[in-house]
Parts: sequence; structure tokens; C-alpha cells
Amino acid sequence: MGGIEYQVNWVYKGISSQMMKQSKADIDILVKKIKAMGVTTCCMGAGSRSSQLVHAFNQLGIQMIPFIDERVVGYMAIGIIKAVQQPVVVLTTSGTAVSNLCPAMTEAANSHLPLIAITADRPKHMQGTSANQTINQVGIFQDALVEVHWENQAQLVMLDQAFDAMHLRGGPIHINVHLEDPVREELIQIKADNIMPCIKEKRAFAQCPTKTIETAKNGVVCIGQLEPWVDVNMMETLLDHVHWPVVVDGSQARLKRHPNAYHSSDAFCVKHSAQDFDAILYLGGRWVSKKMADFLSAEHVTHYSEGAHPVVHVTKSNQIDYASLLTLTTQHRSIGIKEVNENVNLAIQKSIKNDPRCDLSFMVSALASIDQPFDCFISNSLPIRLFDQLCIQTIRQVHVNRGASGIDGNIATIMGLSMMKTHVPLLAIVGDLASVYDLNAFFLMSRVQRPLCIMLINNGGGDIFSLLPSARKQPNFNDQFKLSHSYRLAPIIGAMGINVTTCKDSRDVDIQFDQHVIECITTGGANALTQLQLAFNQGDSH
Repeated sequence: MGGIEYQVNWVYKGISSQMMKQSKADIDILVKKIKAMGVTTCCMGAGSRSSQLVHAFNQLGIQMIPFIDERVVGYMAIGIIKAVQQPVVVLTTSGTAVSNLCPAMTEAANSHLPLIAITADRPKHMQGTSANQTINQVGIFQDALVEVHWENQAQLVMLDQAFDAMHLRGGPIHINVHLEDPVREELIQIKADNIMPCIKEKRAFAQCPTKTIETAKNGVVCIGQLEPWVDVNMMETLLDHVHWPVVVDGSQARLKRHPNAYHSSDAFCVKHSAQDFDAILYLGGRWVSKKMADFLSAEHVTHYSEGAHPVVHVTKSNQIDYASLLTLTTQHRSIGIKEVNENVNLAIQKSIKNDPRCDLSFMVSALASIDQPFDCFISNSLPIRLFDQLCIQTIRQVHVNRGASGIDGNIATIMGLSMMKTHVPLLAIVGDLASVYDLNAFFLMSRVQRPLCIMLINNGGGDIFSLLPSARKQPNFNDQFKLSHSYRLAPIIGAMGINVTTCKDSRDVDIQFDQHVIECITTGGANALTQLQLAFNQGDSH
């Protein structure tokens, strides 16, 4: 037995020694390529197999932001991408650390975000064994645009193809790096000079087919969630140019303030059917409003995007440069937008009056109290649906994780949005279940670099599920669907060393952008949403 063990160890050491010399030069090339892509930040999880890469990034001056939970790390990177509008690396060791990036990779893919997942892996000669922390990392991210298994310079062509796909199509890539035992290796030394920025190819789109739109006498523009690279200033110019009524998703706060825009997609859908228009110009992707999905399923919808898929299957869909629509010649038209918007505001006031402690009341009170330009992050589930009914004049930009529309990673994304230094304050509005799901991420609060306030809506569970028909028929509905609870999160968050207060009256909401968390104890929000819908259907909110 001793002879066999000696022989196996001797062979392993021989392979390791040979690959070690090769891998250092190859790591040098890899990290410099990544730096040349404009990467300035790397979010990293703990582990030893990735230590050579950590050391290399440090030498290149890339900002390293470590955290213990890879699921948090992935969503933190997503938040940073939203803040800086450039690629961000997330780096993990091998094994289940890689698996924990799956939710963030899914969100990045569906939101067209340039997330670069670099995962350390065991060398190929250890694959298929029971060696510690060795799993199959091939194809682990089904949503990655390209997967590169980096061993040496032979993969350079595929690496360049991955970067091109990430830039041109928008979305994440996966670079899996096979590395030897870090304990046996000397740390790599990298010279950070002579790194030339990559010249990024311009996105190419087809010409805009315009005949149907230009002959329309009664058109409407519907703008869903837009790709992250789209210039909102240009879109505002486009709305001025087309001069049709506009319906805008809640994720586009600035466009919703346009004079021709409806403040509520739901109210628009109640007021109008698709047959009221001879041309429906649909730009972008998904919507918060489910009613818009029904509206946009009409045969005469023309969909244009720079990459986003329509929220429903449409017969006419083209990828174009949105700016090409500025060449359109349309017939100007205005319908009763002002009246509908006034009715929406009256419906909101009536709903709040009926239940002063509802979710909507706390949200409106908080948003109305801010008298300076600010950014806003709205979490999924009920908060985003309530927010979709509002038009706030002081919001500079809205951030959402609507790619996969999950409640996971919301707090981590907020922390990522706050890691880059800026004087623009951020108000984040999140639900209780989203906060519990991502509780670890609150530990990052001490490291944020911008004025921040997190408003935590605690209505005792997933109140949005109260809208389901089974809410009145299922005996165990509260336990099995709503996940009802009596948690108070302020004591837990306070134990993390965070400034946190509890608020039980919407009139007492005090938004201070000083890394502060406010837990709002509410009566729920589903009922307020139902009341709004009833008011829209009645067509009169008085």
C-alpha cells in the first residue's frame, strides 16, 4: 500500500509543478484582459482556491469588496453595476460557493447586466473524483451568455467572444479558472503597466420600419422596462417628438413625469382598450402591471427594443436603435390624460384615508417628505406594485430587480448601489419577507458610501398573496402562502450595530439619509391596491 500511495503522490506533484509555471503567466493575461474591459470593482466570497486571482486583482488596483455569503456577493455586484454602469466581477472559490451565485446570474441575464462571474475550480485531473470541494462547474449557470474554461492562452479567442457578447447583448458571462493547490504555489507578481482599454464595438441594429406608425391617426406609446444602457434624456426627446399619449412602467420614473404620460398603467388599461388606438408602439421589455400584458397582446402592437423581449408574444417585433425613432413623422394627438391622472391621485388619497396605516400611506408619506432629488430602490412583490401607481417629481432614478422579479438579493443590491461614493441620497423601500430572506446583507451597512435610508414595510408576511382567490377558501392560507409572522426586525437589525427605529404611524415617518433603517409596522397593502383598482374601474374616485 505504501508504494502505491507514494506513486500517486509523485505523479500528482509532477503535474502540479508543470502546470504551476504555466498558470502564472496565464493568470497574468486573464486579469489584465478583465482590467482592460473597464472593470474597477470585484466583489468576492471567502476561499483559498481563488487566492491567486485575489492577489492579482489587488496588484492591478481593482477595488476588492469581500463578504462571507456568495449569494449576497452576487447581488451586491448587481447593485454596483446599476450604480456605475460598467462591468463588475464577482469572484468565488470552488464548490457550493459557485452554486450560490445562480440567483444573481439569473437576475443579471434577465436585466441585461454585465456581471462577470469568475469561479475558481479544481484542475481537470481532479474532476470526477471525490476530492474536497470538487463539483461539476461546467454549465452551472444556464443563463450565462458564454462560459469560458480558462486554463491557458488557448482560450483567448473564446474569452474575447465572451466579452463581445456581454457588451453587445447585455448579460453575464462565466469564466471558470482551473487552479492548482494554492498552498503549494508562490503568489503571482503582476506588473500593472501597459494595459490598454478594449475598444468596444458599437451595437448594430436594423433600420426602423416606420410605415404603420407614420400613417396612424390615433397612436399610443407604451414604454416598459428599458435596457440599462439606454439614454433616458434621448427617450424624453423621443416622447416630445412623437407627441402621442404615453404609458410608462414604474421603473421609468423620469419618463412617467412627461406631460403626455399616464401616472398609472393600471388606470390607463381600465380607461382604454387596445381597440381605442390604430397604432400601439411598444418599447422595451417587462411591466409591473399585469393589465399591460393583456393590453399589449393585441394584433396591431409594434414592438421595438435594443435587446429586451416583449412581455407577451407579438407578431411584429424588431431590434432597433431607439434613437432611430426620432426620424418618425407622426400625427400629434392628446386624449384625457390629465383627467385620468387626477382620478388616480384622488383614488390614492381615498385609499389612504380609509386605512391610514396601510403600506401605501407609509410610502406616500415618505416619498412626499423628501424635498431634494434622490434615487429610489423599490423591492419586488407588493412595494413595486403600489409604487407603480405613483408619480413622484423629485425622484432622479428608480432601481429595481425586475429581471427575474424575485425577492431574493434586494438588500444586497441596495448595499451594492451604495458602495460607490455619491452625494445623491438613496431611499430603499423593501418588504419584510425580502428583508428576512437577505438579512445577512445588512452587515454591509457600515461600508456604504452614499446617504442611505432603508424603509422596511412590515405587514406581517407576504400580503400580496391576499389578492389570490384562495385567500378566502384555503384553511391554511396564512401559513402556507402568506407566510404570516409576528417578527419585529428592528431589534435584529439593531443588534448588527445599525441605526434603526420603529414607526407605527405614517405621519411620523422621518426620512434621514444617514445609513438609517425605519421599520414601518403597517396593516398591509393588498387591500389598498384592491381599492385603487375598484376606483379605476368605477372611473370616478370622488
